[in-house]
Amino acid sequence: MWEIPKIEITRHRLENCLRVILHRREYLTATYRILMPHGYRNETFPESVHLLEHMLFKPEDNVFPIFQRIGGEINGYVSMDEFSIYWIVPKIFQDKAINGVRKILTENYKYWTGEIFEKEKAVILKELGENFSNPARYIGIFLRKKLFGENTPGTHSPETVEKAFKNITLNDVRAELESISPTDSVLSVVGDVDIEKLEPLKDWRGRGGGWKKLRIETEPGYHFEYRDLPMSYIAIGWISASKKEDYSEILSLLSTILAAFPTSRLYRKLRLEKGLVYYVEAFNVAHIDTGLFAIMTSTTPRHLETVINTTLEEIERIIDEGPTEEEVQDMKNMFFGALYNLTDSKSGLAGVLAYDELFFGDALRLYRKVTKVVQNLKPENVQKAARRYLKPEKSVICILGKKHRR
Repeated sequence: MWEIPKIEITRHRLENCLRVILHRREYLTATYRILMPHGYRNETFPESVHLLEHMLFKPEDNVFPIFQRIGGEINGYVSMDEFSIYWIVPKIFQDKAINGVRKILTENYKYWTGEIFEKEKAVILKELGENFSNPARYIGIFLRKKLFGENTPGTHSPETVEKAFKNITLNDVRAELESISPTDSVLSVVGDVDIEKLEPLKDWRGRGGGWKKLRIETEPGYHFEYRDLPMSYIAIGWISASKKEDYSEILSLLSTILAAFPTSRLYRKLRLEKGLVYYVEAFNVAHIDTGLFAIMTSTTPRHLETVINTTLEEIERIIDEGPTEEEVQDMKNMFFGALYNLTDSKSGLAGVLAYDELFFGDALRLYRKVTKVVQNLKPENVQKAARRYLKPEKSVICILGKKHRR
């Protein structure tokens, strides 16, 4: 039933060695995404890469009016492995947008001031404070600290970051800027694009440096943190496969039959049959050298043990029996449905082309390799992945809320 979409790309390389992946389509707008191998794992002090991402777009008057006046938009983000700038603009104004991005990468740092610097440090501390005070967000941070270690990049407390921020200067952030380089980065473009319009980006320079190794210090078992909350928040996680392993794709598919839709195993057990939770989510995140598989939900304190035990029982059932043929077909349907949606999405397609080129050296890896893995997927493949990575004795169980007393 499912056909693999046909995506054609052309490859280019600018004078500064920036790789360009171009997928031409006749749209009124063009979507761009730059990915750089400089994520949280590369931080030189807590939140250094996050702070750089904020500072790149300062002063605001040098950046955002350029895009507002041409009906475009621009933003960025940081993850564990990558740093990204992305923008979308009407195709008739691509040259203006490209020149704006050139300024972000090569000039704006000259106009940074101490006032701007202090403001952005305060904004990041506020953002961290909201993440740590919101139990639905904090439970994920809590889990990552117990899976990867207390000093895992991207999980530092506001107090730790505030202390670090007191000792840094604008020159520290300018040095961080030198760490992002076109030499090891990728630009993907989806739309009707003239490659000559990208020439201004050749002015971008930097020393680069690649990825730092992530130190892993896992603490299996139960971890409890008290908060006076009406609900208890639960996160159950395992160290999982890295990006380079096919297991990472299989584990991502496994998460769909556990919690992606109303007939999925955990949703059916915990919500429909027992009425113990309102939501349950499962996901797999692959990094360059490791990964995490997580299940998250919340319930009343008195139902805490039942929810945890029911969840682990379903994982054990997958390990012992594997999924059914029908569930594997559901996994394939979910995958190809998402693939079709992604292929029709300019932003989604630009993202995956850049991602696969940066991490695998093959912008079309999703279409050439991953689709084949999914097409050939069998229940025993999923069972094997679960047996390898989701062993109950290696699970990390984090609980945030009131301890339930029997």
